[in-house]
Amino acid sequence: MSLELFAKHIREQVETFNHDHEEKPVTEEKEEIVIPTKPFILLDDIYKDVIPSVNSDKFASVSLIGSQGKGKTFSANILATLAEQDGFLVIYGKAEDFMQDKDSWIEQVKNKLKEHNDIRICFVLDDMSYSTSMVSAKKAAGFKHFVADVRHVLEPVLGDVKVFMIYISHRLHSLPPMLRNSGTWIFGSALPEDRADAIKLIPKMKEERDRLEEIFQFLKKVSNEGPKVDVIHYTLGDVKFTFKWGKEEDPGDGRLMMVSHGGEMKILQSKKIENMLDLEAHRIIVQPKLEDVLEEESPKEDEDDIRKRALQLFPVTEEKVKDPFDELKRNLLPITSKSLEL
Repeated sequence: MSLELFAKHIREQVETFNHDHEEKPVTEEKEEIVIPTKPFILLDDIYKDVIPSVNSDKFASVSLIGSQGKGKTFSANILATLAEQDGFLVIYGKAEDFMQDKDSWIEQVKNKLKEHNDIRICFVLDDMSYSTSMVSAKKAAGFKHFVADVRHVLEPVLGDVKVFMIYISHRLHSLPPMLRNSGTWIFGSALPEDRADAIKLIPKMKEERDRLEEIFQFLKKVSNEGPKVDVIHYTLGDVKFTFKWGKEEDPGDGRLMMVSHGGEMKILQSKKIENMLDLEAHRIIVQPKLEDVLEEESPKEDEDDIRKRALQLFPVTEEKVKDPFDELKRNLLPITSKSLEL
């Protein structure tokens, strides 16, 4: 072998050795989240399940529970958009819009429904916590019969009105008892309070409780990781998935939530759809009555406040009233003492 061929051979061996032993960058794979093999459900699926009840029973409702900024109003908007596309009149109202003057608010709803020329109406009632904390007990009590009041006003004029109600509230207990009749409960966040509320809705069966716990733990991890890593990797059965966490500037694949629907706990994917409504454009606001304004400007004082003001106007001195017999008692005292000595 010539010296030139030998040198070429040596160079090839060195290059092969360097290639086999060079340090390669280590790519750390993101931990995959394994979720229970329970079916996902979309808001479109929920809508399709709810509408037959609206048509047959003339009423159905969906409730959204959870903290602010967790997608409750966004999800309600999707359901309302599906309803409008199906021919429903959509009415959006925050609690302060109709709690002050419910009758006037319902009257405006009646006029809009007459113009709509359809007996199907979808209400999106937002911030229902207001009903138990921001108004008088009398007005809050009147709201408990809200659904019956709506139909009492609408049906004599328009016939058999069909109502689809969507409630939005911070907590389950914030809704008056008469409005806790939803067949579907959506929890926007994975917080201990959401789990506690969900437990109240399911039968006391071990299987259902285990299902709830699995879904809750999965969503708890997802809701923590989603905003941080943007894309979540998880496994469903034997199939691997990726999920882009939705944000205001980028809806991605939406949000994942816990839902009680059809008597079972499931995982809801709340994903943006096309041509979504502007709920504010469907809002009815009633000007408060004069007596309500005066009542708000002149709140009633409690007994302690009244007592304090009375004391300021008519101060009470602690000086004791002079006993008219005081001097007589002093004169008789020595005589009494001498009598006792005898």
